Amino acid sequence: MVSHRKRKKEAERLGVTATELDLVALLEEVLDQVRWLKVLGYANQHLLGEHLKIPAAERDRILAAAARAVEDDRQEHAWRARIAALKEAFLRQRRELRLALREGPAAAEAAHGGE
Repeated sequence: MVSHRKRKKEAERLGVTATELDLVALLEEVLDQVRWLKVLGYANQHLLGEHLKIPAAERDRILAAAARAVEDDRQEHAWRARIAALKEAFLRQRRELRLALREGPAAAEAAHGGE
């Protein structure tokens, strides 16, 4: 895990906030995982239907068991927690920026860059 200071420095270099950079990193991670899950899903579906000649009822039972396993997936729960934290950070920044805008341009710049 990269330190907060390094993330903030990288975000400044890119012209975004650390929260925005965290969101992009999370999206990239999720998309990589989704791609592999799709590959595995299509491969398993093909294997069950074409090569093993599994009856539809048995295939549905297997898919239901797999769906239950997904519900217990810790990685998904971690992603949801990270999304909730990022959402809270975005909302907090938005509130701070609105308040700063009421106080003047210098305060608004400090609020946006001051994460």
